[in-house]
Amino acid sequence: MGKILAALAAVLILGSCVQPTGSGSSVSPLSGTSAVVSSVVSIKTPSSVPTNTLSTNAKLPTSVSNSVVLDAWMWSFSDIEANLANIAAAGYNAVEVSPLEPIKQSATLAQWYLLYQPCDLTIGNPTLGNETGFKNLTTAAASYGISIIVDAVLNQTADNGTPGGFDPHVASYIQAHQKDWFHNNPTVANWENRMQETQYDLGNGPDWNTQNTTVQSLMLGFLNQCIADGAGGFRFDAAKSIETNAGVDAGASWTGVQSSPVTLYQWDPVALKLTTTPYANTGSGNFWDDVLPNLTNRSNLFLYGEVIQDVNDAADNENGYQTYFRTTATNVIGQLANAYTKANLTGLATIPASSGSGEDPTKIVVYTENWDNYTGGLYNTAGQSYAQRLVENAILTARAGMVNILFVRPGEGLWYDPVMVAVNWFHNLMAGDSEYLEYAGNGAPSSMTTALLAIKRQSGGVDAGMVLVNAASSAQTITVSTSFAPGTYPDRGPSGDTFSVKSGVSGVSLANGSNTLTGTVPAQSAVVLVP
Repeated sequence: MGKILAALAAVLILGSCVQPTGSGSSVSPLSGTSAVVSSVVSIKTPSSVPTNTLSTNAKLPTSVSNSVVLDAWMWSFSDIEANLANIAAAGYNAVEVSPLEPIKQSATLAQWYLLYQPCDLTIGNPTLGNETGFKNLTTAAASYGISIIVDAVLNQTADNGTPGGFDPHVASYIQAHQKDWFHNNPTVANWENRMQETQYDLGNGPDWNTQNTTVQSLMLGFLNQCIADGAGGFRFDAAKSIETNAGVDAGASWTGVQSSPVTLYQWDPVALKLTTTPYANTGSGNFWDDVLPNLTNRSNLFLYGEVIQDVNDAADNENGYQTYFRTTATNVIGQLANAYTKANLTGLATIPASSGSGEDPTKIVVYTENWDNYTGGLYNTAGQSYAQRLVENAILTARAGMVNILFVRPGEGLWYDPVMVAVNWFHNLMAGDSEYLEYAGNGAPSSMTTALLAIKRQSGGVDAGMVLVNAASSAQTITVSTSFAPGTYPDRGPSGDTFSVKSGVSGVSLANGSNTLTGTVPAQSAVVLVP
């Protein structure tokens, strides 16, 4: 969200933070308050538990890497907990929560913006709930097989409306260390300059000195407390603005790398000082090299970093960040929007990387929009229709190797739409299977409309199932080859349509199966076929 914050900082009005209070820790927020908070967004939920029509014995995958993530934007911990049965039944095995650190408060600023204005490195704020509420959520989620992914804001703190100035209620112990714990540089002016992008302020927000080992210990303390409370992974906000020692950053003077191994010591959140207890893994001085190996339960965490792409911009350093965790494939947002608008789904086989090459699905996360886009940032998606986002999410979710993150707009039920439920469970059941995309000119007849796409999931070259997508504004007839046995196959989604498979291949140019499937795909929708 770096560029978004930078653009907004100049015009946003000064707010103030919730003052952290006692309860055994001088930095523990929301002490003594209820874990239940008032919702700040309208939340639409299903009238009955979503139904999985693919398999009555289906279970959610144990790994987030094999399933679909629900982005419960600004939902409180208690709201999410109340909907866990619906979320699991709809096929999501992970929920991403908004930032849970103490935040700036204001009656005039957008609440989503305030969530990215942290005042401390502790758990709990008035929007989501307190630490007890978070622990209650993760415990309940685990009983459903759902992981909770925390959106962690580690790059900057809340500002007072002036460049590099702290909001007055940023924790006093943090403000006291401005000289050594922050970079104290100007605001980023050139987003293609890696030194500026990683060492300068984003807008007005004071930029943490992430090479400082005490800062690293502070952040490790926060992340490991989230893990101790049940977090199953993290989204690293503005990851692109925290230096690496890989890719284009390697060897730069500002990576923090030191000549000898670095020992990190655990932070005491009560005494507000480092302890004499070292973390198990020594580091190099670089933030990611020091912090990630010392995360508790590291091998079981799902991690990804926000690395907003600019095509052919080496300053993205995608390859460098992907040596540490998955990154956001933001270019897919524009790619899908263009394909849908033109009703031409034939160019989606490769997701474009910053370098112009194709992305490796195992190194990225994908989404059709997130709060940045919905609120007017890069790839503004606010005007996109429900049907468009349904089609786009169906495409990403049905693909092999993808981790699709479905964003929940306020007051909207796309997340439990029967089409999405069917595609989600298709994705879950097909985990580990390969894919073949069949469309006009690529196996399917060249005469077939470009608005149609068959996403075929295969095991040993045999079709295990397929999702047929139609971006056109009217129903379309589809013809594709298949290894399904001759017979009829109903849509496992809500359409009720039936598709026919006949022996032999008819009218296809690159037979990808010995039989031919035909049927009609509803307008701006998708159908799910599984033998």
